[in-house]
Order: sequence, then structure tokens, then C-alpha cells
Amino acid sequence: MNISENTEGSLMLCSLTQSVRDEEPLKHKTFESQSASCHAFDKADIYGCTFKSCDLSSCSFRNGIFTDVTFESCDLSSCDFSKAYFGNVEFIACRMTGAVFSECGMKACSVSQCACGYCRFDGAALEKTAFCGCRMENAVFTNGIFKKPVFKDCGLSRCDFMGCELKGVDFTSDMLSGCYIDLSKIRGAVFSPDQAVMLIKTLGAKVKEDF
Repeated sequence: MNISENTEGSLMLCSLTQSVRDEEPLKHKTFESQSASCHAFDKADIYGCTFKSCDLSSCSFRNGIFTDVTFESCDLSSCDFSKAYFGNVEFIACRMTGAVFSECGMKACSVSQCACGYCRFDGAALEKTAFCGCRMENAVFTNGIFKKPVFKDCGLSRCDFMGCELKGVDFTSDMLSGCYIDLSKIRGAVFSPDQAVMLIKTLGAKVKEDF
């Protein structure tokens, strides 16, 4: 990622600040290689914008609205998106380590080739949202509302899915070791044979592999 150095007067910073201050949506803008890290943009309303190679690390977007937005090769690490809504949003090759999406809503979104370790999605509603090729170790999904989310080729080691209804979720292409899964809520989920053995072992049962 080619993230620029922090520039106090960047167009992105000025545009976001004015949008929040005036309580007006930020529409159809493209920002590239700009920085606005460590700022608060709570309740921002962003529509049809593209952010490419931008540094938004440690920003707060609590209760924000994102519609038809693309984040590509951006630094979103430690951002706070709590209770925000995302509709048709793309995250492509972004650094999102430690970002907080608690109690947010995500509908028809795509997260691909992103670093999402230690992200929090607790209480989030994930509807037709796809995670593809992401590193998501130690991410938290506790009590999430799952409506046909997709996890494909993701590293999900040590993720916490407690309280999540996993019906219809296909984990067969994912790395799933050491996860916390509510066994009372896995009916209808799809696992590979090796993953099924791992789940059985979490119950304290022994699997006899040699007959």
C-alpha cells in the first residue's frame, strides 16, 4: 500500500469535515493518496465515493452511512465504524486490523484480500456480504446476525462465532482452527471433513483415525 504522509489540509480531510459539520452527504468524490487519520467523522453520510490508497487509520465513523462506496488499498486500521450502515460497499486490499464494526449493518458488501485481524463484528448484521481471501485471525463475530454471508478462502483462525446462527454458511475453503463456535447453532452450516473432526474434538471426544 502506498499511503501518503499525514497532510492537515488534504482535500479528503476538508471534504469529510465540512460534510459532517453541515450535515450534508458527501457525494461522488474520488480521493487518492490522501490522509485524514485520527479524526472524528461520526454520523458521516458518504454516497458514491471512492477512496484509493488513503490513510483513514484510527478515525471514528460511528453511526455513519456508506452507500455505493469503494475503499481500495486504504489504511482503515483501528477505525471505529460502530453502528454504521454499509450498503453495496467494497473493501479491496485494505489494512483493517483492529477496526470496529460492532452493531453495524452490512448489506450486499464485499471485503476482498483485506487484513482484518482482530476486527470486531460483534452484534453486526451481515446480509449477503462476502469476505474473500481475507486474513481474519482473532476477529470477533459474537451474537452477529448472519443472513447469507460468504467466507471464501479466508484465514479464520481463533475467530469467535459464539451466539451466531451459522445455517447456510460454507466454511469449507477457510482456515478454521481454534475458533469459538456455538455448537447449538451450527445446524445447516457446511464444513470439510477435517473441520468436522476439529469440531468433534472441541466437545472433548476422541476421533479414532486408524481402523
